[in-house]
Amino acid sequence: MSPQRWNQRSLSASLARKLQPLVFALALAISLSAPIAYFVLQYQLLQQQSQSFSQRLVSFVQQEAQRYPVMWSYNARKLLQHLKRYHAPEQLECIEIWNQHRKVVGRCNSPQTSRPRALWTSTPIVLGQQSVGYVWVGMRTASLRRNTLHLLLIFTAFGLVLAWALYTISLQTTRTAESQLLDALKQLTQAQIELSKLNQNLEDKVQQRTSELNGAYQQLQHKESRLRELTDKVLALQDEERRAIARELHDSVGQSLTAVRLQLQLLAQQTLSPAQGAELAQQTLAMTDHTIDEVRRAVHRLGPTVVQELGLPSALQRLCNSLPTETVIDLTVSWPESEKERPSLRVENVLYRIAQEALHNITKHADAQEASVTLTHDHNVVTLQVKDNGKGFHYNPTVIEGHGLRSIRERCELLDGTLTVESHPGQGTRLQVDLPAQTPHINRSFEPNGTSTSP
Repeated sequence: MSPQRWNQRSLSASLARKLQPLVFALALAISLSAPIAYFVLQYQLLQQQSQSFSQRLVSFVQQEAQRYPVMWSYNARKLLQHLKRYHAPEQLECIEIWNQHRKVVGRCNSPQTSRPRALWTSTPIVLGQQSVGYVWVGMRTASLRRNTLHLLLIFTAFGLVLAWALYTISLQTTRTAESQLLDALKQLTQAQIELSKLNQNLEDKVQQRTSELNGAYQQLQHKESRLRELTDKVLALQDEERRAIARELHDSVGQSLTAVRLQLQLLAQQTLSPAQGAELAQQTLAMTDHTIDEVRRAVHRLGPTVVQELGLPSALQRLCNSLPTETVIDLTVSWPESEKERPSLRVENVLYRIAQEALHNITKHADAQEASVTLTHDHNVVTLQVKDNGKGFHYNPTVIEGHGLRSIRERCELLDGTLTVESHPGQGTRLQVDLPAQTPHINRSFEPNGTSTSP
């Protein structure tokens, strides 16, 4: 119910209409009940006094009538004056004695008021079981009526005051309750409006959240698609590296071993002079050393075992020292000493590969005089930063990247890492990789460096 309709159907107005007859009846009952009860009780008491006095009079008159059967009625007036002097009640108005013919034979005091205004009682005078007259006693009722009227006025005023108080308090209480109910109704209406707004906001937020979830789901699908793409690329890179290593072993190591075998056959024939044999032996040793270097390079390409053996900081130091370049490379490492706090081997291998690729790009393309490699371990994040003061380039992430940068980015994405590249022409290049310290729980059957983890 709205506040406007509530005002049209006011509780106080309805209660006032219903209280008016009730209050009037209450005032009337209070005004009349006590005076009527007082009047009835006093009237009965006055009637009892009159009856008692008339009986006493009758007893004296009967004695007189017995003594003077004929003359008693003539002495009735004197007898009444004598009795009134000693036995008359305070409210006595008049006494009358009637004979058997209902004629007044004696009267004490004449009634100052009309006969109907006084309270009259009669008692028969009996002689020998025969009624010879009557004694009538009249009692004044003016005082009773006056007291009853005073009492009526008092209780009327009391009834009116009580009825007015009841009426006023009831209406005031009702108006207060009505005001409170009206305030509560307004608050309820406001709460309904606010609830409607909250409901609308909730629906908007649900729609927004649904849209965000749809976007997140699409991003997840994109990441899954990207992950499958990266997996295919890693597998293709693995096959390509295996083919390259096979070609290298076949073309370089195989030819070197064949040449060593031929030279050993010549030495076995013992047809050469000592000088020729010594020269051939020196050539054989040189080819053997070259073959060993080729095998080491091939093994190194298969996997950075130096990381597992020495740890990532030492492996990076050896990498910086082994580069055939005139660029001064400064290595800064902040690494945990505890073995438990070290990142997983997979993360270290990826960081080594990324550093190897970045330093290779610097030595091949940057023409830098100085470069720096910074490795830090902060809680659950490992950061590798490679920076140089070379010629730089125009970096645009929307443009297709080169093979080296693409390889680094793909390795980062495989471990849920991030890659940041900053470069401008003439201002050098800064490359930063942030990886989680522990390998994400992703089902992989290969290492990020392109080598299989299966036996």
